[in-house]
Amino acid sequence: ELDEAGAASIMGKMILTEGTLPDYFEKDEYEIAETEFKEVTGQPLTLMAPFKPIAVTMQLTEGISSEIATELAPSSGKPMDMWLAQETKRLNRPLTELETLEFQSNLLFGDENYDEQADELVSFVEEMDQIKKGTRALLEAYLANDLNLIEKTIADFPEMSDIGTSMEELVDKRNFNWMEQLPQLMQEQSQFIAVGALHLVGENGLVNLMQQEGYTVTPI
Repeated sequence: ELDEAGAASIMGKMILTEGTLPDYFEKDEYEIAETEFKEVTGQPLTLMAPFKPIAVTMQLTEGISSEIATELAPSSGKPMDMWLAQETKRLNRPLTELETLEFQSNLLFGDENYDEQADELVSFVEEMDQIKKGTRALLEAYLANDLNLIEKTIADFPEMSDIGTSMEELVDKRNFNWMEQLPQLMQEQSQFIAVGALHLVGENGLVNLMQQEGYTVTPI
């Protein structure tokens, strides 16, 4: 559940503890990042001066995804996770968070190795064409409800995982954590469990992990 306190906490984690963004780049690297950032977001990179390099990478990732998603499936609605949380409240049903905003903000922005983040941002910018191509392929697979194709796309475009946090940390470990919570929740009552699509696929995906625990998993 996103509230003002949670949003403020995330913003705080994104701020550099020393220096400003340009301090962590060679001049030519910063200029390249500046050009790509303006092209993707429409904003000057100077606005991100107080922020960690990982925050810039995440902004670029969001901008690319939003642009392609708008083209493939135009929508004026709210983000799906926000809509689900609000709809649950509207229906006066219990809402259980599988992890906290603090955990998520630490996962994405808790790292203080700014030089490494800067190197990853430079790599991200240098591979922008492949990242855009991979993002389009991934969203097309998602819209086609094709989990196998989603998994294959991630394997075919490793550049998309270069966002400062490993896929193991972003996906696999969180799946294992959730599998420690879900059986008890499902035992208590029927559940509607909403997760990002990448958490469903692969050997360490929730579908396979639930099947290993003896659950019958059926697509609808």
